[in-house]
This record gives sequence, structure tokens and C-alpha cells, in this order.
Amino acid sequence: MAPDAEASAAPPTTMANCLDYTIKGFVGIAAVSGIVKDALCGNSPWVDSSLIPRLVRLSGMVALDRCTSSASRMAEKYATGADSLKGKVIVITGSTGGLGQEAARVLIHHGAHVVFAVRTVSKGEAVLKSIMDEGATGKGTVLELDLTDLKSVEKFAKAFLATKLPLHVLMLNAGIMMPPTKEISKQGHELQFAVNHLGGFYLTKLLSAKVLASGTKETPARVVYVASEAAELWNGPGAGEGMAEQVPPTRAYHPLHCYSLSKALNILTAKEQQRRWGPDATAICVAIHPGIIKTNLLANAGAIEGAFYGWPFLYAQKSIAQGASTQVYASVAEQVVAEVRAGAFYYYNNDKQTVWRASDYSDEVCKETWELSMKLLPK
Repeated sequence: MAPDAEASAAPPTTMANCLDYTIKGFVGIAAVSGIVKDALCGNSPWVDSSLIPRLVRLSGMVALDRCTSSASRMAEKYATGADSLKGKVIVITGSTGGLGQEAARVLIHHGAHVVFAVRTVSKGEAVLKSIMDEGATGKGTVLELDLTDLKSVEKFAKAFLATKLPLHVLMLNAGIMMPPTKEISKQGHELQFAVNHLGGFYLTKLLSAKVLASGTKETPARVVYVASEAAELWNGPGAGEGMAEQVPPTRAYHPLHCYSLSKALNILTAKEQQRRWGPDATAICVAIHPGIIKTNLLANAGAIEGAFYGWPFLYAQKSIAQGASTQVYASVAEQVVAEVRAGAFYYYNNDKQTVWRASDYSDEVCKETWELSMKLLPK
């Protein structure tokens, strides 16, 4: 197996630098919180007086996240044993770079058949070739998927089902982050909402029967949403408001809100999907936070948004190999099944279940999120 270059570069975590991470986090957030509230959000109706406390809470969570990660917590750790995943078919959206590519690389090296669901087929084929050239023992297939267009989602689902392959893991990894100006999907929705939430939600619906048919009660198939702790910055529905103004977002565009909303919807949707399947189903659904990763996710963000995420959280950034570990863990670790079926909250960070603020929201909010999302799908 090819050596993991990221592993050697990742610094060890000690109690001393753990404290350092925490201090830097609070200092960084304190330094930019006023800028964020005024310059980034202004008088946005998306923002309320709880923004600063939520920023401080997020800083503490990010510090804890970095403290509990280590150089040894790599994606390789969880895909133990060569060929341990032989026969497993795993669809990964957004797998031509960053976390998706690293997850695909590790899984193929351990025998899995990874289906690259990508916007540009030629890029997917190049990534697959580079992985196979390393001596990987698994397989790969590349299929086109553009999450900005629900018709493309339908086309991908039909193409995948035509392969007659089982589907043991659907990893919803693709995402975009905080474009400075509002962009619109083919169906007329704000782009972060469309790519980060609605496209993956629709894909899960179209492939749900295949997922259920591919698992057993003892070894269930899985749907894994790659969410984010940025969901902490979502201020939720107003009193008596419900989710109607959030699914889809109808207020004036603000990059940070729409991103945090899309990540919150990932977690609410995962929770509702698991509730609907129930503890005896042949599939489970979870959401994860990979960490703040050194990827190109912020490539399209504006200057203020990029500075907000780039500088205050610089202390907490993980390598790509560290970040991919959580989604690989959620996809293959046996203990995840027992934890989810025990009724715990369905959100993982550094291979640990995390209680996110969404646990404060009732099953009715999760159900309403689901039902409103369903109304936006093609009939």
C-alpha cells in the first residue's frame, strides 16, 4: 500500500498544545466576532443576538476537536487489513479532491469498489488511475453527477442502478462553501442549499431501495452525510416560524448563514432518515464532522468569509488524511451500528458521537425539514 504522506506531516497532540489550541480559538473568535456580525452579516434577519455566544461555543468545540485528533487518527486506521472491504461497493460524491479523494484512495486500497460520483468524468478517471497505479487491490467506476441539477442526480441514479451493483455505503461528501454572491441551481435554489443538501437528499431517496437491499440487520448498509460543525452557527427557526423560510432559504442571501443552514440540514435529515428506517432496518444513516481541513473548499469564498474561516481556525486545521478518518470510520466501523441503534444522536466527530445543538430541535422540526425537502423534488 502506498505510504500516507499526510501522516508524517501531522503534528502530535499534547495537553500543552491542547490548551494552546483552546486559547488561540477564543482569541481568534473574539478578534473577528464583531467583524463577522457587522461586515459579514450586517443587519441580516438571519442573525440574532445569539451569534456571538454561538461563535464562542463553536471555537471551544473546534479546539476540542483538534485536541482529540492525532497523527495516528488517519483514515487508514479504520480500514484495517488488506482486502478487508473486498466486495463492498461505496459511492462517494465529490471524490476528485480533498476528503472524498482520500476516502476513495483508502477504501480502494483495502479492497472496496468505489464509485466516483463526479462532475467531470475525466478528472475522476485520472484520480482513479493514480490510485490504481499505487497498487490498490480494489476497483473503481466513474459516473457523472452534477448536484446543481436534479436531472443530473436522476441520470446518475439510473446509471448506477443499471450496473446491477449493490450499494453498501452512500457517502454524501460533495459540497461548496460560502460563495460571496448568491448563485442559483438549475432548479432555481440557492446553490449551497442545492448542492450541500437537496441534491444529496434526492440521491438518497432514489437509491434508498438499493441501500436497504444491500444490507442485512446484522451488517447494515449505510448513508453517511459529511456535515460540519459550522451548523452551530445556524440560528434555527424563529419562535412559531417552523422551517418554511429555511427549506428553501427565502431571505436575503448571506454566505455564512446559507452554508451553516445547509450543514444543519444534513444533520437534521440524517436524524430523520434514521428515525424513519428504525432500529431493525437493513441500513443506518449518520452524519459526521470531518474537522477544519486544509482543502480548497474555501476557494470560491469571499475575502471576509475566507479570512473568518482561514485565520481564527488556522490553529485547528487537520490534514486531509486526518479529516477523512471520520467519514471512513462512519462507513466501516462495526461499533457505529450499535451506537446508532441504541438511539444516540447521529453525528460523529473524531470517531466519537457528538451532541450537536440540533438535539435541541424536536422530531417535528426534523420531520418538517424532510417534508419540505420532499416538496422540492421532481414529481
